[in-house]
Amino acid sequence: MIFVVQAKDHDDAHERRVAVLASHRAYQSRAPGELGVSVLMAGPLTTEDGEMMNGSFFLISSANRSKVEQLVAGDPLNTANVWESFTVNRVQVRRNNVGPLGRDT
Repeated sequence: MIFVVQAKDHDDAHERRVAVLASHRAYQSRAPGELGVSVLMAGPLTTEDGEMMNGSFFLISSANRSKVEQLVAGDPLNTANVWESFTVNRVQVRRNNVGPLGRDT
């Protein structure tokens, strides 16, 4: 199954985000494999001009939603109170111009 995660930063989160960015990247390099999920695409959400990060986006392949929620809940951007909220939604892929999205698309 494919899931999209969208996280919204707190308005005052910029300094916290910068402070934990290395920890976030290390976690995202390690944790998906430990949880048995694949992060297919991810990156920061930004203001329209691209100058300020204000959230996060993940496209994840996983056999179940709970592993995706576990991955996001343990992310340093979440535990350091950078994210105000996040949503996890299952996606029915109807069009894909990016390439393979996982074994079970």
